[in-house]
Amino acid sequence: MSLALSAAVLFAVSAVCGQSLSRQLGGVTANALRITIACSLLGIFTWGFSPGQIHPSTFPWFMISGVLGFGLGDVALFLAYPLLGARTAVLVNLCLATLVGAVCDWVFLGTRLAPAEIAAAALTLSGVVLAMHRKDEPFQWNAGLLLSIFSGTCGGVSLMLSRLAQGIAQEQHLEISGSAQAFQRTFGGLFIGWIAIGVLRLSSQGKPLIPESARTRQLPFLILASSIIGPVIGISIMQVALQQLGSSAIVSAISSTIPLMLLPISRYIDHQAPSRQAILGSFLAVGGVAALAVLRLK
Repeated sequence: MSLALSAAVLFAVSAVCGQSLSRQLGGVTANALRITIACSLLGIFTWGFSPGQIHPSTFPWFMISGVLGFGLGDVALFLAYPLLGARTAVLVNLCLATLVGAVCDWVFLGTRLAPAEIAAAALTLSGVVLAMHRKDEPFQWNAGLLLSIFSGTCGGVSLMLSRLAQGIAQEQHLEISGSAQAFQRTFGGLFIGWIAIGVLRLSSQGKPLIPESARTRQLPFLILASSIIGPVIGISIMQVALQQLGSSAIVSAISSTIPLMLLPISRYIDHQAPSRQAILGSFLAVGGVAALAVLRLK
């Protein structure tokens, strides 16, 4: 449980850097650079410290997991931001990923959650929804909603496929470290990220992918931070947490608290104090995560 929470904290910090990077470069370009650097670093680390941990029986499943989660899911989410609003898009994505992950675990892996665990996960998600809902970003039935639903579905299926690969490795007594699993997933997402860059390049009619206005001193730091903190360290830790907890739904529910971790940061970045509703929702979400922790320790 502590690993899943640690991964959520890292994802929150990475999201702040990624948001600033996306504002300068655009979502598609920022995502492609992020995934390229992350995959390269993870590949070097795997080659140096976890050699021989890429196996023919598990690599396709990890790679497809990355194609869905890091590739199609992330691109769809970035496209949904301007259409639906970032907060609503993230809520739909995270909540649906938890639901889809639970259903896929049950249907394909035979993993069922106890009623108390379902209630705790539901409390966590309810708290997140309450905390992040705002009247100035009303729910809209548009293409952004469909993209967010698609992104959440990809995220839930992606975690289930990672668990499937971990199960195969356990049956065959194969050792695969968290960083090696993360490398194989980012490798799958790399293809989709650069396909999206190709499409953007064709539609931009020769315009530079990195505008002159974005070439600031902060840009290298933002690129490295958003690449290393989340995709490299965070995903490596999350893969281990997924293996330990044995549930895509629980990992997704804990990851759904990422937006809540950004509330204190937004006070200083956007000069926007959290509302009473946000504070109440945060307490509910934390209570749900605490309940999950207690249930898992029994």
